[in-house]
Amino acid sequence: MNENILFKKNYGYTFRLGKYISEGFGIALKGMPLFLLFSFVFALITLILSFVPVLGTLLLLPTLSAGYYIAADKINKGEKLHFSHFFEGFKIYKSISLISLTSYIIIFFAFLTALYLLIENATIIGVISWFGGLKERMENFSDLPTKEILICIFFVMLVPIVCFAVFSLSVPFLLFEEKDFWEAMKMSRSITWKKILFFVLIFIIGAILYCGVQLGVYYIALKVFSQTEARMSWSSLLLPNSLVLGGVALLMGLQFLATFLAYCLLPFFHCIIYCIYKDLISDNDIDKDYLEVE
Repeated sequence: MNENILFKKNYGYTFRLGKYISEGFGIALKGMPLFLLFSFVFALITLILSFVPVLGTLLLLPTLSAGYYIAADKINKGEKLHFSHFFEGFKIYKSISLISLTSYIIIFFAFLTALYLLIENATIIGVISWFGGLKERMENFSDLPTKEILICIFFVMLVPIVCFAVFSLSVPFLLFEEKDFWEAMKMSRSITWKKILFFVLIFIIGAILYCGVQLGVYYIALKVFSQTEARMSWSSLLLPNSLVLGGVALLMGLQFLATFLAYCLLPFFHCIIYCIYKDLISDNDIDKDYLEVE
């Protein structure tokens, strides 16, 4: 294990959120044309793989997303970035896929555990005392207060976010520290847990922005469609079969647009995570006397 990582794992470190955001945005903006082009291709591949979600989620998409880290590393080192660099993750696609598969298995069981605890015990370590009796009240769901429902949903959905945050540095460790997938995941868990609240905050903000962009696209499209429909009758313009095909094409186009615009946020997110990784392997916050003794 990198000696700087080892020190910070044992003694902690300073999480410089403002620095990471500033440097991450700087790296992303330097390579923005290629980042946008790759995001376009990424969104197109995502749309195609939506017909085989297991293959896409576990194998191809995680490997493709590693391209953002590789590009960020090239830019940070002052090297010339080529579009082909985004696909270099396929050289170790097996290890990246194993990280993805293991993460989703952990998230799945953690999600089920959280759901069970909420429904069966109706409390999370006694933090919310008025959750008592939730199991009985679930029998008459309509009587369950909206506030309690929302808090239940929040805590259950928080579990996957925490898991993603814990393993967020696995791929950078795998790519740049040449670790095997399990060692990379262990390194990520041990170092991110020291500042887990900051990592979770980054993922929550990222998830809100990502979902916000997609929902915004669908909302605008719905408003435009409702106004257009009020002015003309589509059924009088198109044959029934053409109407069906047109509707399918419209939905797919809308899905692609929403996905692409949301993916335009990914360069910034991955560059921020990359900057966190670079700071962690640096000698910032390191006691030089400790390293000499070691």
